[in-house]
Amino acid sequence: MMIQIGGMARRAEDSDSVDERPGEPRPDQPGPGHPVPDQPRPDHPSPGPGRGPRGARGEIRRRITEAALRSFADHGLDGSSTRAIAREADCDPALVRYYFASKQQLFAHVTERPQALGDQLDAMASLPHGERAAYLAHLVATCWDDPSTGAFWRSLLRTGATDPGVARTVEDTWSEFVSLGIALDPAWPADGSRGDASGADGPGEDATGQDATGQDATDQDAEGQEVARRRRSVVALTSITGMLAAVHLWSSARARDLSQQERSAALAALLQGCFTAAAPGD
Repeated sequence: MMIQIGGMARRAEDSDSVDERPGEPRPDQPGPGHPVPDQPRPDHPSPGPGRGPRGARGEIRRRITEAALRSFADHGLDGSSTRAIAREADCDPALVRYYFASKQQLFAHVTERPQALGDQLDAMASLPHGERAAYLAHLVATCWDDPSTGAFWRSLLRTGATDPGVARTVEDTWSEFVSLGIALDPAWPADGSRGDASGADGPGEDATGQDATGQDATDQDAEGQEVARRRRSVVALTSITGMLAAVHLWSSARARDLSQQERSAALAALLQGCFTAAAPGD
C-alpha cells in the first residue's frame, strides 16, 4: 500500500503502524473540539530542532547579512559557505536560502555601496584640486581597516582576486575617485581652447580657428586632452589597485616594510603626478 506524504509516496510498511478503527479518529489527527496544529507553509522552510527563528523576521535577516559580510570580508565569496554563515547567524541554513536565493545574491546584497563611500566622494569633490591626491591616497592606505567601509572593500578585493566581474566593480568604484582628481592640462583652459589669455590664435591656426589641414583646432585639442586623461586615469587606477593587492592579497614583504603613512605618502606623490601632469608617454 502506498501513502502520499508531502507529494512523495512511500510504502505502508515504511510508515509508522497505526491501528485504525471505523468511526474513531486517528491518534495523529485532531478529533472533535481539538484545534488543528500549526503546519509550516509550503513556501516557508521548516527549521530543524533548536535552529529555528529566535526573533522577528527582520532580526533574522539582519543577523544573516551581518554574518555574511564578515565571512565575505574574511574569506571572499569562494571561501564562504551558506552553512558557515547560518552557523554564525545562529539560524537554520534553510533560512539563508529563504531570504536569499543563492550565495551570489547574498554577496551582491551585502556589498551594495555603503553610504560612507558616497560621503567620501563628496568630501573629495569639495577639496581644492591640489589636495585631492593626498586625500585619495589616504583613503586607499586606510580602506582595509576603515570601520565604515573596510568590510565592503575586503569583500570585493578578496573576491575580485578570482572573479573578473567583481574585479571590474573594484576598478569602477575607484575610478569614480580618480575622475575627481584628473585635471585638465594647464595648457588647456576649461573650454578646450588652446588660445592664450589675450585671445590670440594657437600655433598653426588661421583666423578661422582651423589648422593647416582644415580641422578645427579646438576639436583636435579636445580629442588629445581626452586621450591624455584616459592614460592618466589608467596609471592612477593601476597604482591604487596594485598597492592594495601587494599589501593585502599578496602580502608583499617589500610593500609591508613600509608603514601605512609611508605608503600613503608614496601613493600621493604618484597620484599628484597623474592629476596635474601628463602620464608617461603623453
